[in-house]
Amino acid sequence: MTSGERIRLARERAGLTQKELGEKLNISYQNITKWENCARTPRFETLERIANALGIKLDELLPTNIASDESQPQRSNKIRIYRKKCGLSRKELSAKTNIPDSDIEAYERPSNGVFITQEHLETLSSFFNIGQDELLGMEVTAEQMEKKFSENLFQELKAIWTRLNPLGKQTAVERIRELSEVNRYKKDKDKTTF
Repeated sequence: MTSGERIRLARERAGLTQKELGEKLNISYQNITKWENCARTPRFETLERIANALGIKLDELLPTNIASDESQPQRSNKIRIYRKKCGLSRKELSAKTNIPDSDIEAYERPSNGVFITQEHLETLSSFFNIGQDELLGMEVTAEQMEKKFSENLFQELKAIWTRLNPLGKQTAVERIRELSEVNRYKKDKDKTTF
């Protein structure tokens, strides 16, 4: 089942029209029509907003894996989701993992029938610091993904921190404090509106 079909089912379960859901999301109902008819695919961030507006878990909107060979591990666009959460392009992820960009692109398309190799599965699950089951699209919530992403960033920050001298550490804290005051970098609930 596609994300569009899942959006339609969830919207109908919530008793909303396309127009009403569009109003909740501050977007036109035409976009919702395009998603539900699979003419367009919403971005991950938009899927998160839709899930929140409908009061459901993000996983309920993600497409179902399509598998033609049960003996091969399945994968879904969870690879894409984790890649986007890390703010990486496919080329950047390819450079960091030594997995060809074309393979990553193929793995991110849930309906193309390409299955991830065990070696690539191990590499990606290690890179994202998640279990292989999670990467294969088993049940995982947006909160769990956010936690894993935060843990990865924290580990990277710790590694950088150990390379700084005392003046560098003081400057780093000042920069982080400055960033925490910029709306663009704040969590939505902490943003200042004018």
